[in-house]
Amino acid sequence: MNEAETRAEHIDPALKAAGWGVVEGSKILREHRITAGRIEGHGRRGKPLTADYVLEYRNTKLAVNEAKAWDEALTAGVAQAKNYANIADAVADLGSADQIKATFTGFQKYLYDDAVA
Repeated sequence: MNEAETRAEHIDPALKAAGWGVVEGSKILREHRITAGRIEGHGRRGKPLTADYVLEYRNTKLAVNEAKAWDEALTAGVAQAKNYANIADAVADLGSADQIKATFTGFQKYLYDDAVA
């Protein structure tokens, strides 16, 4: 199962079941831009960094979630999420690397435990 199928069949339903996008004040920001991209000079920027999911509650961004293909390791997206958190303006927006890791791995555990049950 590829990343898009994992999102549609597992992540989106799990987020909804957990109340994201359902509970008043909660939002799921998909393909959320973290930065505009590295400044390369001459008025150009590199590719922007985009998170698969950012979870927001009452206008406060609480978590980032990186989707991966279903057969990838449980922690495959942690380094990518940490990279986002290490960017100065992303840290203010999404929380510390430890917060992001805890949220990501907690959500993935919930997702995988539910699929196995």
